[in-house]
Amino acid sequence: MAKIKLKHLFMLKSTANILGVKISLDNKRVVLEKIINFLNSDKQHFITTPNPEIILYASNNNEYKKILNKADIAIADGFGVKLAGLTLKKNIPRITGADLIKDILKITENKKYKICILNRKKGLSSVEDIEISLNSAYPQLSFKVFSSKIDVSSETLKKINSYNPDILFVAFGAPNQEKFIFNNLNNIKSVKLAVGIGGAFDFLTGRIKRAPEIFRIIGMEWLWRIFQAKGKRKLWRSKRIYNAVIVFSFKFIKWRLFKKYEKTI
Repeated sequence: MAKIKLKHLFMLKSTANILGVKISLDNKRVVLEKIINFLNSDKQHFITTPNPEIILYASNNNEYKKILNKADIAIADGFGVKLAGLTLKKNIPRITGADLIKDILKITENKKYKICILNRKKGLSSVEDIEISLNSAYPQLSFKVFSSKIDVSSETLKKINSYNPDILFVAFGAPNQEKFIFNNLNNIKSVKLAVGIGGAFDFLTGRIKRAPEIFRIIGMEWLWRIFQAKGKRKLWRSKRIYNAVIVFSFKFIKWRLFKKYEKTI
């Protein structure tokens, strides 16, 4: 499939460079204003939610880094990204993917917009979980949920196109969701805004309990998630946290000291 050629309504002029990945400096109010403008435009746009783990992966994968840097908005979904910005004298607002999704749902619930959710098959939250949660929390919302493997079939793409959505949420997790959007958005002509949301809907469905607010404020949400995880998932979560907290920090410090002037791709 042809790769998307985005014509940006808003370019990432106000950004910080973290390991070669551009991060938006816009606060939540400005981000939501841009989203409303995106939805009222005749062009396609996409939003990414880089956290330390995503940035770390992109720093070792130029193809993925290029995709991230094509985004119209790249919000910092991770306290580590905010801290990294402070060392560069950049005030990066932290806006989690879970919070962003809630805000988008609120501003679109009573509008004409149709939302499509492409949910990963065998993910924590099923199609039914998401439908029940959204119907309960946003009764006026127009949406449809499709379940798919990461390798999305042409039949699923036809169903999405038939629904004619304005907004596309892709819950495949990084880097698969961003790659899907980049490679397929121009084949879903009706979509004005696409967002890679990872496991954000798992919080809405209650499959994952969100950390208490105090943990989020002090940037210790990762510790809460380790405590909540069980069995093999605890080991998997611990490895991810190790990469996001330890490996990312060391790589950023090294980059900050020796590759300060690296350009984004």
